[in-house]
Amino acid sequence: MKNITHRNLIILAAIGFGLGGEALLWLFIGGAPFQGLLMSLPVVIAYATTGALIWSYLIRRDFKFSVWRGITIGLIVGLLALPVFWMFVTLFYNLVGEDLPVFDRQVNLLESLQLLPKVTLVAWEILGVASAAIGAFVSGILGFIVARSLREPPVKS
Repeated sequence: MKNITHRNLIILAAIGFGLGGEALLWLFIGGAPFQGLLMSLPVVIAYATTGALIWSYLIRRDFKFSVWRGITIGLIVGLLALPVFWMFVTLFYNLVGEDLPVFDRQVNLLESLQLLPKVTLVAWEILGVASAAIGAFVSGILGFIVARSLREPPVKS
């Protein structure tokens, strides 16, 4: 890539997906309730980590990016970020010592691993479409940026 380096693109992916995850959280929780503030950090970390790792993997494999391929990657990131969010939020609530709002008690890490498949399926059912749409939007913009940076300037005659 000529105009944008791999590192800068991965940073853009992390920032974009983190902000997209935060927008999704505020869209579904709304306002500024106490649980929304406690979940903001884990959701940003989960979406940013998932998006940056997948984009980093594809960049290192010399993946041919386009807007449509970016949108497809974003759909996958949006769906994979939900189980990653579950693990981060249970870890965060355990470190803070607060009860998980859904269970009204603390969930230990072993129990969160046991609940991961069930929570993932429920999250995909409730938030899957919105999360995939946010991921597709962010990743489509990133794919557009990559496609634009790869274009050759017009030849002057």
